[in-house]
Amino acid sequence: MQQILQTVIALFAVLAFVWASDGSSMGDWTVDDVIGSGDRKPSGENSYAPIATESVISRDGDGKVLVNSVTLGASLEFVKISVANWPDESRRVFVENGAERDEFTLEDARYFFDGDRLTEIRVPQTPEFIRPGMPLSLAQREYGSAIHAFVNTNTNRHYVVFADSSEHDAAWIVGYDPSSKRITSVSYALGLSEFASTPGPRPGDGAGSSQRGSRAGDLAGLHPDAEVRVSDAGIL
Repeated sequence: MQQILQTVIALFAVLAFVWASDGSSMGDWTVDDVIGSGDRKPSGENSYAPIATESVISRDGDGKVLVNSVTLGASLEFVKISVANWPDESRRVFVENGAERDEFTLEDARYFFDGDRLTEIRVPQTPEFIRPGMPLSLAQREYGSAIHAFVNTNTNRHYVVFADSSEHDAAWIVGYDPSSKRITSVSYALGLSEFASTPGPRPGDGAGSSQRGSRAGDLAGLHPDAEVRVSDAGIL
């Protein structure tokens, strides 16, 4: 009888360990939930639990992100032919940097086209499971230091940009709440090379100083004075 009791206790201990390991007991995310350094972890070794999404989000063999089998750079004509349930209607919207785009919504993802070309996808989570509600620091741990930051002065929304793939000129544009430092939106977008080459303001620059460069404002779709130092995002 005692041996049976010991076996039952051991079984409960194993089940409790499995339950804790799969993340079921985790509450709100904190920085302490992440294991490792600030360097990007190899694929498949992240410590974030995925959430159920309507959209299928993955990477192909070349590292491109696919959202419902659609990736950046695709033509609208191609997408309409290849995606059976692609919506018929779109709406004209402004994206993070103030540029106008045609938006299509499929499942819980939003696709933004510049003319006939897909330039941005708003996703519920990245393939590495970074998503709104998480601390901004987790995005930095996954994707490395931010390469750019800006504020949309019309909406007062703050964004930082992380590199994803120089080969595909792709970046993550991550919106965040400056007070809580939590992620509010995540977009997969073309233009990594432009973001990386855009000069940010330097300490001591005067308002509208040419050192900031008008090109920075042009690329961001904002007045140069609206840009902020990456360190101002509070994650570096």
